[in-house]
Amino acid sequence: MEPLPQFVSALRTALLVSEAEVPMNKPTLVAVLIGSLCLSALVGCSAGGGTSSGVHGGGDGSSSSSQGGSTTNIDPGGTAGGLAVGTGQGDAPDARKPLCTTGCTDLPSAPIFDGVDPSVAANFSAAPSGAGPCILEPLNGSMVPYNWTRERVHFKAATGTVFQITVHADREANDLVAYTNKDTWLLPVEAWDNKDATTPTGLTYNVFDEDITVTVRASTGSGAPTESKATFRIAPVKAGGSMVFWAAAAVKGQNGLYGFSPGDEGIVSVLQPTDIKDPIIGADGTAKQPSDWPTTPTGQVACLGCHSSAPDGAAVATTDRWPWNVAVSNITAGNAGSPPDYVTPMGRLLRQMSWQGATTFSNADWVARKRYVTSFGKRTIDMSQPWIFGCPDGTCSYTGLDDLVWVDLAAAGDAPTDNNDNAYFKAFITQQNTGWGIIPRTGDARGAVTPDWSHDGVNIAYTSTDSTSDGRVGHSANSKTPLTAVDIYTVPFNNGLGGEAKPV
Repeated sequence: MEPLPQFVSALRTALLVSEAEVPMNKPTLVAVLIGSLCLSALVGCSAGGGTSSGVHGGGDGSSSSSQGGSTTNIDPGGTAGGLAVGTGQGDAPDARKPLCTTGCTDLPSAPIFDGVDPSVAANFSAAPSGAGPCILEPLNGSMVPYNWTRERVHFKAATGTVFQITVHADREANDLVAYTNKDTWLLPVEAWDNKDATTPTGLTYNVFDEDITVTVRASTGSGAPTESKATFRIAPVKAGGSMVFWAAAAVKGQNGLYGFSPGDEGIVSVLQPTDIKDPIIGADGTAKQPSDWPTTPTGQVACLGCHSSAPDGAAVATTDRWPWNVAVSNITAGNAGSPPDYVTPMGRLLRQMSWQGATTFSNADWVARKRYVTSFGKRTIDMSQPWIFGCPDGTCSYTGLDDLVWVDLAAAGDAPTDNNDNAYFKAFITQQNTGWGIIPRTGDARGAVTPDWSHDGVNIAYTSTDSTSDGRVGHSANSKTPLTAVDIYTVPFNNGLGGEAKPV
């Protein structure tokens, strides 16, 4: 079996995007899952209506058809539209009952001719003979949630220049019959989910837990056509959650968060650096200086690459480039870029501490405290210098061994509004063990980066290494010498008090 091609094929189907449809100069995608998404089961081809016999690795994306649908390519310069997100942990099932029981009219009675002349219908008047095309999608025997992207028919044909596709469901009054010269064909929106109609219609409103049969016949223009069949079902429940990912363009500095939810036929801009409304302070306590990657004004976030979802799925924490402050921003439609209500003034200040790394959240801890865990690069603390966490004279005592820390976004206390008399840095110090704290790792004296909270909120898994650099695995004192340790460890969170660190 080939699970990776199956996954790629299913994901491409969900987005209605093939390799050919995405220009090569568009952003490279790195994805992180927020919520739950369903994928179809692995199955094989059936010929002439027979049973499944063999497994295929999925389509190769060599052709695609949109047929009235829309595909939104990623524009790294676009504005944030936010994302209609659920809870981030998978929405409630929201079971759906059929609107009609028999004689339903979701499938059209008139044939559809896609890129071919109506005269080709005569090629299929004879009874079929022999095994037909290998049907790759819908995957035979698969089931999809009712809010999934409309089904497409994708097949590989050994012979044939024109194809007849028939979609049948017992409770439907009509069979949908389409003729095409392509090996990929999409069900019309009206036949799948016509949610914009006064009375919604479509298979996803009426046909649940029942076989929907797709028949593909191939014809060369003479002789009897060949035939293959596949069946799939629609579940009466929906898939929840959303996918949000970072996209970085080849153009220097262009980057942002983009996303989609189940059923979407395109990608929307979720968050751009310039959408974040909270200003960022630099390591010296003043507004962060303008950046040339990308070009940003004073106090503006420049990069969103290191990001993680808050447990509610409605906000995201992003770690900016140097000096590595964290911002927490809503990503919901109409509210993208604003700080969530639970972030207090003190929480907004503490997440500004420089030298943080990638963040991670726990569902269990989120119920009681709005905390995240990250890595933190220790710097000299000298109240006589404005760069309390920096090294302005070049003699910084940065150890290269980051700690693990927790930060409470809902921290109590009055936050200073400026850094007069080093007010910000005094707050960082006085808030230690109250609004933020170092997680002790007994038995591990090395640095710690890239933490990830366990699902039950009990442990933190992290990378234990003898050199860290800006929240990542670093390098040895002599860059030509390889690191001696890059291991995975776990440590109990223990309400921020840590415990014995153990190698995995």
